[in-house]
Amino acid sequence: MMKRIAILVSGSGSNMMAVIEACKNGHIAGKVGCVISSNHTALAIEKAKQFNISTYISSKSDFSSPEMRDEHMLTILEKNKTDLIVLAGYLGILSSQIIRKYSGKIINVHPSLLPKFGGHGFFGMNVHKAVIEAGEKYSGATVHLVDEGIDTGKILSQEKVKVEKSDTPETLAKKVLKIEHKILVETIKNLTQNEQKHLTFSQMANSGCYYTPHKFVSYLIELIKKNVPDYEKATLIDTSCGYGSMFYGNDIKVKRRILSDIDEKAVEIARGKIKQEAEFFVKNALCNTSREKYNLSEDDKIIVIGNPPYNDVTSHVKNEIKTSNKNEFTIDEDLKTRDYGISFMLSYDKFKADFVAILHPFSYLIKKANFKLLEKFFKHYSIVDSVIINSQEFSQTSRLTGFPIIIALYKRGGATTYSSIMERKWYLPCGKSFNLNKKFIGELINKYPPKIFPDILKAPLFWTMRDINALRRNKTFIKEVCANAVLIDIEKLPFYCYVDVFKDYVKHIPFYLGNLDVFIDLEEFEKIKTHFMARSAEKHPHLKTWIKEDKCDKTIIDEYFKKLLGGDYID
Repeated sequence: MMKRIAILVSGSGSNMMAVIEACKNGHIAGKVGCVISSNHTALAIEKAKQFNISTYISSKSDFSSPEMRDEHMLTILEKNKTDLIVLAGYLGILSSQIIRKYSGKIINVHPSLLPKFGGHGFFGMNVHKAVIEAGEKYSGATVHLVDEGIDTGKILSQEKVKVEKSDTPETLAKKVLKIEHKILVETIKNLTQNEQKHLTFSQMANSGCYYTPHKFVSYLIELIKKNVPDYEKATLIDTSCGYGSMFYGNDIKVKRRILSDIDEKAVEIARGKIKQEAEFFVKNALCNTSREKYNLSEDDKIIVIGNPPYNDVTSHVKNEIKTSNKNEFTIDEDLKTRDYGISFMLSYDKFKADFVAILHPFSYLIKKANFKLLEKFFKHYSIVDSVIINSQEFSQTSRLTGFPIIIALYKRGGATTYSSIMERKWYLPCGKSFNLNKKFIGELINKYPPKIFPDILKAPLFWTMRDINALRRNKTFIKEVCANAVLIDIEKLPFYCYVDVFKDYVKHIPFYLGNLDVFIDLEEFEKIKTHFMARSAEKHPHLKTWIKEDKCDKTIIDEYFKKLLGGDYID
């Protein structure tokens, strides 16, 4: 179903034109229903008229009160049955009434890397002048949801450009504008094609349901075509199909296509979207799991395809709206885990699928606790081919902290060991490779709180440690005992100082290493650890009770991290 888009403008309308063109060529599953300008002389209005798009002027000067202007704009939006409002170079400020009525359905493109250079006074050339005057190495563009603040809404997409010494505000503006066009179009594409419109945001987060961009489906299809012999004779099945994104526009020729989901409404929508011959089921894939429930025999060759729901109930992300103590549907005892995605992977093994082509969090492989939960699966399946992508490319996921997702093809036969995962060379879509063969801090220190604290503390305290992404948002050294307090073995204090300083450098660590434990070059660290300890004492003066070192050369620490990360270092 085409989504109707209202574009709000104030100037030349170059971003507006990028959206109109993307709708015309089918890149966006939507239609620009109207264009509203805050400026009578905006060139965007004349451009929109050339495409027979309804245009309106809603200028402050035309109304005796803000309330009358609000009513005028709301009438236009409702008349055009607006699904999504796009602010594209719009210099006005929307009222609370409009923002609340269209909550979660208004986006803005801003010419900086928010939260930097956003808010009052930061618009147009003012932004680029400020970026250059501040000596920033990078600028860029951001697409964000609009809330009642100014440039404060949730970030949906962001991309940067390098600021050269020779750049002027005008040359920088041209570079940023190209990025604006690109990320605005891609964000609208995601919002109009990949969301589950019949579910609330809470339901989506609770079920771990986010729909898959078509380019990632294409990756999966290519993996199958490249690596599965006689795939034409196989049955392709998605047991958590949602709206059928794995089959929509998918031209692979197979013996049978089966789409199934526990959500009856989603299956109904999928049935209306899929044009190829296919079979549809409303089934709970995690209950009484078997081939028979899909009319499949033991002799049928099966390729599971999909992006199974991911919902780790122990994660702090969206924790306040997740169901942490109960399932809303029945799950076989041998499939129950703390994460729906892990349960689905175990169901594929129980199903005895010949091949499994899916997206799932990379943490299922690299975190020992997850790997152990998937022991039955990895005992029977080996990795044939894969590519690592960023979670930030999915609509409505966290835009500030991306985590790695693997697009993988598994084959039944052989096995996957934890050591093989850590030694394997992994690839990104751009062809860049990386490995996980590192020394981790968890092997050297205690990361978790003790069961009982002594009555008198004779050592400093540290916050519970998880992975690098958790370190981005968590504390390090703390002063008082709490549920997350780790009691430090004073002999290990240098390593806790290492983690404390490591936190300062997480901005240089790429998304694909974000689910790892903090890693260390132990030999190099031993040579310079006094600098790390002195740095921690500078940051946390209460540590001077235990730390006597007072000489910190930040250049030495900088060079250590550049060497540690090597080609993975982000400038």
